[in-house]
Amino acid sequence: MDKSLLKDSTAYVRDALVKASDGEYSEYEYLSKIFEDAIRRG
Repeated sequence: MDKSLLKDSTAYVRDALVKASDGEYSEYEYLSKIFEDAIRRG
């Protein structure tokens, strides 16, 4: 996992976490995308 991608994108990760925890309006695609990209980059 490319931890530097997550570190360099802290605002995006934070916003994605907030959106994923938004109750009945939760959206997970942003959180999934950043983690998929980090895993793919290794």
